[in-house]
Amino acid sequence: MKICTFICFIVFLDFFQFGESAFGIDISVSATVAQLQKFRSNNTFFIGRIFRSADLADPIGVGNIVKARQAGFDDVDGYIFPCSKSCKKSAVTQVTEALDGLEAQNAQVGTIWLDIEVPSSWPSDVTANRKFITDMVNTASNRGYNVGIYTGKSHWEGICGSSYQEYSNYPLWWTRFTGVADMTTKWENFGGWSSPTIHQYADTLTAYGLGYDPNVK
Repeated sequence: MKICTFICFIVFLDFFQFGESAFGIDISVSATVAQLQKFRSNNTFFIGRIFRSADLADPIGVGNIVKARQAGFDDVDGYIFPCSKSCKKSAVTQVTEALDGLEAQNAQVGTIWLDIEVPSSWPSDVTANRKFITDMVNTASNRGYNVGIYTGKSHWEGICGSSYQEYSNYPLWWTRFTGVADMTTKWENFGGWSSPTIHQYADTLTAYGLGYDPNVK
């Protein structure tokens, strides 16, 4: 009985610690409904790209969002990877085009994530960078969308400065390739955030003929 009690306790503890985790994928390449159905067997959320850093809206990514719904994903978001340096389009125009493309395909998302990464692809002027992000946030919010921030500590501090905490009340999609599907391994507070909402824990993997990034929340 004591052995059984101990084993049951360990099983319960394991469920308590990890049982509530949800796994998901984000992709930036064209996928089929059949491929996404295979991912759906062990993932519960999907995030598709709706704007590219090449300063262009991403109709293929929007199509993936539509297909993800068809494949059975109920938890579906979109992300904007903006052109942030030497671009022809303003932050407002980029987000507007991304959302127009989303709505043109009647693609439904829960949150629009703004991809803030790679300091070398941003200007060195942190004040200008902060305004660019604010313009993106306000444009999406004014259209009625929930907004979140995709970034990591070195990215955020390199782009916005180490003291900038303006968006700490927004959900954080944290990128750090720890290789561990949890929310705490190698976590460090930054930008006013004390924990992430989603963790992108590894770089591009391949399954079912499709490159994807794995996430947990």
